[in-house]
Amino acid sequence: MKALSGQKHIVKLLATAGLAATLVACGGGSDTPTTNKITVSGTAATGLAISGATITMTCKGGSANGTTGPDGTYSLTVQNTQAGPCVITVLTTGGSLRSIAQGDGAHANVTPLTELLVSYIGVQTGVGAGASASAFVNSPNVATVMTNPTVLSASVGQVIASIKPFIGDLIVPADFLTGPLQAKTATSSANNAQDQILDALKLRGVITTAGTPAANVVAAATANAAQHVVTGGTGGQ
Repeated sequence: MKALSGQKHIVKLLATAGLAATLVACGGGSDTPTTNKITVSGTAATGLAISGATITMTCKGGSANGTTGPDGTYSLTVQNTQAGPCVITVLTTGGSLRSIAQGDGAHANVTPLTELLVSYIGVQTGVGAGASASAFVNSPNVATVMTNPTVLSASVGQVIASIKPFIGDLIVPADFLTGPLQAKTATSSANNAQDQILDALKLRGVITTAGTPAANVVAAATANAAQHVVTGGTGGQ
């Protein structure tokens, strides 16, 4: 009887082991597919928060829409996509402003300065300053800029250098794309240096009263970009 009991115990162990192996082979028993997503957040402002505005993020795998908060902040998530970059566009009373983000978890402000940066990257990568968001996110050259911190930093630096003749002794923060931005609102005058520089740029005519980069400033930035071409193969400037 003891031998029979032992055999039953062995059978139970084998059955348990077989069930465990089956669960592992099936991915732990769950048939739910993994969802890849990209979430980007930031603040939209022109010296004053862009509140209640339609904002869109376009990535390779799709797009997402939302509305900016009273303080200009936003957070957008695109489902079923794995890689950046993504282009963010906010509609304003004066037109539209764009920004660009590397990928999931990125912080990307949307301001006249980021609009200049997107135009700059468009020219230096051969996509074109006014190219569609889809053209940007599907460009290998744009991906080279956004995935190489050294190249992106150089592009930001060239944008600042290109507008230097228009701004005199003003200092534009090198992190205007990703740095914390607190903008004035309709009910609060509290803001930080990132927003204060936008006000100062308006006074110098770099930003128009409509909240967009002035045409001569855009021309200077894109002319500079044409001298610092980036390709997917070299990443050079």
